[in-house]
Amino acid sequence: MNLNEPSRDEPGRILILRPDHLGDLILFSGALGHIRNRWPSAHITLCVRSYGMALFANCPHVDRLQAYETLIPFGKVNWPSWLSGRWFEMLVSTIAPSWKYDLAILPMIAPWVNHHRILQLLPVRERVGVSGNVENQTAGDDLYYRRIYSRQMNSSILSWNTPELETNRLFLKFLGIKMADEDLWPEFWTRDQDRDAARELLGAPRKKFRLGIAPGAVSPPGKKLSTEWYVETLRQAQLDDTEIVLLGGKSEVELCAEIAFGLNLSDERYPVKNLAGTTKVLELVECIRACDFLLCPDAAPLHIAAALRKPVVGVMGGGHFGRFYPWGDLALSRVVNKLMDCYGCNWECKYEAIRCVQEILPSDAARELQGLLGNLLKDSKTLTFQSK
Repeated sequence: MNLNEPSRDEPGRILILRPDHLGDLILFSGALGHIRNRWPSAHITLCVRSYGMALFANCPHVDRLQAYETLIPFGKVNWPSWLSGRWFEMLVSTIAPSWKYDLAILPMIAPWVNHHRILQLLPVRERVGVSGNVENQTAGDDLYYRRIYSRQMNSSILSWNTPELETNRLFLKFLGIKMADEDLWPEFWTRDQDRDAARELLGAPRKKFRLGIAPGAVSPPGKKLSTEWYVETLRQAQLDDTEIVLLGGKSEVELCAEIAFGLNLSDERYPVKNLAGTTKVLELVECIRACDFLLCPDAAPLHIAAALRKPVVGVMGGGHFGRFYPWGDLALSRVVNKLMDCYGCNWECKYEAIRCVQEILPSDAARELQGLLGNLLKDSKTLTFQSK
């Protein structure tokens, strides 16, 4: 099948495999409508890890969501590479015909070996993926698994900091889908109940502005900044008439509690609403939408804020700087970082501590927050004047 030209043999069943972090899924969400438009009659299954299922629960561009953990019901795919072949495909086709796909798409620039193996085990007529990146696999693995694909986009020509939205655009172009970067803007499919839940959690505003802080960072552990860093940042920022809303998942409950406690001790300027561990994914989106500006490290809430065009200060290290952030409207999506000559390390840090994160100055973040608040004050005065 030539993916660049329509054919009589269009795929009837398509699998899109995206078993990566929530932030990656957010950046990929804008591609789904284009894939649907390319194959409007196909039955499309989107396979993500279980924590990403809620993000796409109301997505109109896919017919079925599949948890990656249950795609192959034999547990983790750690079998030897020789465990495949026609006999296995025939067995799978017999016991689980719903596993059969005409086209499987793995649009990840840095796949892992297990992602190749799971596609190798599934009975699929055509497999399309990406080759040339050895961040999460060896060069030998990359070469070995090329044989299972019908086509692969060569990513070795891309720089380490090529923006993720650009790589998504290039991959869709590889599929025969052409669009501008702006057409890939992330989408969220929230419902009225998500907005109602967010309003109930946030309660009535206690100040004129809401600053959302989502301090979580998925990996590596050294990316997380300390309680003291956030408290000192806000002490220096002196954000008058501002309420603090702390956001995060269950893994951020302790950190957010410490930040709330530290703020209550050190600065009575800020009333604090701690929502860590209380929001579902789509409720989190609506809570971020309800904030006036945000402070986030490199994690999913930062991408949600940028996608919603909310003023946000992103705290960035050098592991993937430029690839995942900054992006969007750069007048709104600001960044603080500590530039070092080892940027692009893929978080394989040569120092005992991740210096490019841990040595970012609270004063730099405070300055950017003050700038965003100044713009909000200016805009509110303009709106007041216009209303008169």
